[in-house]
Amino acid sequence: MGTNYSVGFQYPGWHADGLLGLAFPSISSFGGTPLFHSLVYQHALPVNSFGVYLNQNYSELFIGGTNSALYQGDFTYVSLTEEVCLCRVQ
Repeated sequence: MGTNYSVGFQYPGWHADGLLGLAFPSISSFGGTPLFHSLVYQHALPVNSFGVYLNQNYSELFIGGTNSALYQGDFTYVSLTEEVCLCRVQ
């Protein structure tokens, strides 16, 4: 997993705080409600989860569940203990 943002996110005065609003509200540099949290609060999703599939030839972000055609087996859920950002702009 990468821990760096693309150089395309390096704008003066702009502090990257996640992509597409999938991070925690508490680590937002802008103090706004992230997209995913807004969708959950508005009850706009069939399931309050999202799936990410990354591949060299095809990638997918599935908001409101997962694309079961892209995986096998069951998920293991774990509780988060800290809301931290492990990313840094280079």
